[in-house]
Amino acid sequence: MEKLTYKSGLFFLCYAISDLRFSSIYDAIKYKQRILFNINNLIENYGGIMSNSYSSDSPVHVVEEDKFSRWQFSKRIADVIANRNDPSSIVIGLYGAWGNGKTSVLNFIENALSNNGDVITIKFNPWRFGAEEELLKSFFFDVANAIDTQLVTNGDKVKGAVKAIAPAITGLFGSSEVGQAISGFIPTVELEKLKERIESALETTKKRVLILIDDVDRLEKTEIHALFRLVKLTADFKYTAYILAFDKDIVASSLQERYSNLTNNAGEAFLEKIIQVPLYLPLIDQSILINYCFQGVDQALNMAEIELTQDQASNFARLFTRYFGYSISTPRKAKLYGNILLFSLPVLKGEVNVVELMLIEAIRVFYPAVYELLRTNKDAFVGTFSESRYSNNDHEKEKLKNALENAIDLCKGVTKENIISLLKELFPKAISSYQNTIYGSEWYSIWDKEQKVCAPNYYSRYFTYSINSSDVSDTKLEEVLKECEHWVNLREDKNPLNEVLCDTNAEKLIQKLRVMAEGLANNISLSLCIAIAQKAKDLPYRLQLFDWFTPLIQGAMLINELVQNFEKGDRLDQIKLILDHSSSLDFILDIYKWLKKYDPEKPEEINCLAESEVNALAIYIVDIFKNRILLNEDIIKGASRNLPNLFSILNKYENPNFLTDYLVKELPIHPENIILIICSYLGIAEGGNRKVPHRSNLKYDQYKWIIEQIDEKVLIDFIESTFDAEELLSDDFPEQDDNLDDGEFVFIKQFYWFYKNPKDEELKENIT
Repeated sequence: MEKLTYKSGLFFLCYAISDLRFSSIYDAIKYKQRILFNINNLIENYGGIMSNSYSSDSPVHVVEEDKFSRWQFSKRIADVIANRNDPSSIVIGLYGAWGNGKTSVLNFIENALSNNGDVITIKFNPWRFGAEEELLKSFFFDVANAIDTQLVTNGDKVKGAVKAIAPAITGLFGSSEVGQAISGFIPTVELEKLKERIESALETTKKRVLILIDDVDRLEKTEIHALFRLVKLTADFKYTAYILAFDKDIVASSLQERYSNLTNNAGEAFLEKIIQVPLYLPLIDQSILINYCFQGVDQALNMAEIELTQDQASNFARLFTRYFGYSISTPRKAKLYGNILLFSLPVLKGEVNVVELMLIEAIRVFYPAVYELLRTNKDAFVGTFSESRYSNNDHEKEKLKNALENAIDLCKGVTKENIISLLKELFPKAISSYQNTIYGSEWYSIWDKEQKVCAPNYYSRYFTYSINSSDVSDTKLEEVLKECEHWVNLREDKNPLNEVLCDTNAEKLIQKLRVMAEGLANNISLSLCIAIAQKAKDLPYRLQLFDWFTPLIQGAMLINELVQNFEKGDRLDQIKLILDHSSSLDFILDIYKWLKKYDPEKPEEINCLAESEVNALAIYIVDIFKNRILLNEDIIKGASRNLPNLFSILNKYENPNFLTDYLVKELPIHPENIILIICSYLGIAEGGNRKVPHRSNLKYDQYKWIIEQIDEKVLIDFIESTFDAEELLSDDFPEQDDNLDDGEFVFIKQFYWFYKNPKDEELKENIT
């Protein structure tokens, strides 16, 4: 598959492939050139949005940074103020939502007037002051300071006059007659003198003062009230203009609460009295906002050194545009999304499905209530509903639907159907809840391979941005496979699993390797098998009802799957090499047990060991155990879980007396092994008064199995010579008592009871 960078293909794919249907990718690519030509024209008309520079969320100042065609709008405002002949003051309201670029417009206005000597521009920041008195003092001092700096006056300077009247001003606003201050200008001698002095100075020098006040909507409600009282008080200063930038809805709501006793739309009415020229920020074409957003995605991908394939780019563009395109309401929202990806993409690179991660992060930004539901309800969304005939998931499905719809109701300006469709793209449980579609368990391995968010093994990564201690990094596993490719000396100290495998992650490690096993190269498969065999003693085994789910048995099953990647002619020799490297005798028998062997009842199965290969392998295993015996190794302890299999192989492929002779010699040396032998034939039970799985009572068929494989006389002679007869004998079958810790000796008593009692088959077979 040809790889495309996001920048080269994504914007085209978004608009071309998402809305049109092509007979082939080739047709879509041919169509690309025509689309890009139109896009480039669009870009040139909107302030160079596709320039290589990529700004942060900070406001911009110069025309070269204009991405949203705001410079001409700002320049027009600046020209109106500079060329205005009317000496009266003017108050302009610049309306726009948070993050829509109001501050940048103020910066553009200031920049446009920077070379105009007839306009004094003052930026007044009301955020600096917690009290109304401080706000008033600062405002007049800021004005006076700007005028003193730029005007040459005779006599006392303006700032001195401000100091003189400051007590009167603050006293005025501190009075209880606040309504008078709002209803109109309350003259005082000192304030009139200041006003006249400022107006006279401005008229003489033919200058105007422009006061820019930003972020009014971010003030506390009391501060908003104070600021507007200030503007009302000073609004009739000649040669003075104000531009106040804020979200009209927020400010009107704040004023409404303050003056709600006057009229139902008191906030709006109050603004109309103060704001003489209401201006709304120009709308940004949605395609420009989406492309600006994609620039942020592109930068995040580049920073993380991630390249999307053509299919990935197409899929992301289609889904993002369809489900989030009209939720990008402001440049700040677009930038926020890009910033989040700058964090999450490098952290989770190689650990999740990158397209689905970008979609989940988009949910986080644009539909936060839905994201919170996903973040805190893993079990509700991962995997599939059980669809067996004994299960009824209607309640769970209805619960999921209700939770989703409640979360969607908290999202503003979205359609419920749109978000539900998005979640169906990501979560099979959402599909099942709304369409009753059934997904089987075979999908889990597919989702694991694709690192999808719906996979139980991957879901948490999307929300925690980490790999927990019981998990294994996918990138680390890729490194393991690369090391296997070059691990030619097979030394244990260089085992590729040495730095990865531990008790807490063994289960997940083997599970993930099983997902990756199919189709691995022969040399990598062989090295990985040997690496697992060497680490067999480090793979945990737990006594449990279905012990094949434990990491050790899963390791043997993994080796069987990897063996399928070997060339048939080399398979037997390579399996022998794996057995040679096993650190556990038990694991050798586990491997042998799980290998796919020829079954005459399934002759159609061709990818298995032939009967001759099975016999050769069994003989090789016999030789391994005989060599261990020569080295004085206790093979009973070494293969304690698989003794029935071991004894079966020895009896079939070795001298008939070999096992008998071995036990006669070894049991007196290791008397505890008699319990290991009997226990290896027992089943596993759970429940009762015991908190952990345990060996169940000896059954009669298990007793018969033992004496079929081992000379009964050898075992009985040893038991009678080792244990006291009074301890062994009992009238009734000596069952385990869950309330007593009677140890494993009870199994010897059970074996002996079957031997000593009359051979009443029906009685013995009814013992549970």
